[in-house]
Amino acid sequence: AYGYPTTALFRRAVTVSPLEAAETPVSAGGVTWSDLMPPTGRIINMIRLAFALARQNSPWPAVRASWSTQLLPFLPIVGVGGPAEDVPPKRVALSRDEVRDVERWAVEIEDNQCPALDIPTRRILSSLPEHGYWDDRLVDAVIAWEALLGATPETTFRLCAALARLLEPEDTDRRQESFAELKGIYDARSKVVHGKPYPPKRNSSVDTERSIAVGLEALRRLLRDRKDLLSIAASDKRGEALLLGK
Repeated sequence: AYGYPTTALFRRAVTVSPLEAAETPVSAGGVTWSDLMPPTGRIINMIRLAFALARQNSPWPAVRASWSTQLLPFLPIVGVGGPAEDVPPKRVALSRDEVRDVERWAVEIEDNQCPALDIPTRRILSSLPEHGYWDDRLVDAVIAWEALLGATPETTFRLCAALARLLEPEDTDRRQESFAELKGIYDARSKVVHGKPYPPKRNSSVDTERSIAVGLEALRRLLRDRKDLLSIAASDKRGEALLLGK
């Protein structure tokens, strides 16, 4: 069930045609074979993100590449690399609808790939494995927020207000509730990165899972409803556009 959508994305994005390779000069002073190799790490992250976006609730599928190698014309296989993590990801069963959504999100991600998504994608994927430390996962997820809509000065207000508007574009009451929730998580995360104790009235596990859910939902909203914001290079300008109602 997993093979088709991921294979379709991989084949469309990775293939370098023989004609394209033949017409490109390869020499010590020009383009090298490495220049011709597609950005496989980025493509694998696109596939991993498609799986994560397809599921609405924790546990999210923390997909990873089992192995990788390079196939170069006229040369033997130069080696096989494995994943950096020793602990395998937790098994997550996807429903039929979720499997179909993997394909749908894979197409959306591929059609709208841009530099604005690179850092948020890497950080939100880093937050998914459940065997990681909760504070690392929380920090990674909130960095994904910042990479999407962060701004200075008044970072907390501007980021959380922009996120709340993205998540709740119509209902102002729910937007205010969302803003308060996001601000609480962001303030707690700030204590973590500055070496202070976690606020005793907050639940670190709940905040961690919620921060990841928010990051994934923000990516869904941008890819599905606000593609116009992805053309804005700077995160503060994207957040500003949301706050100004553009």
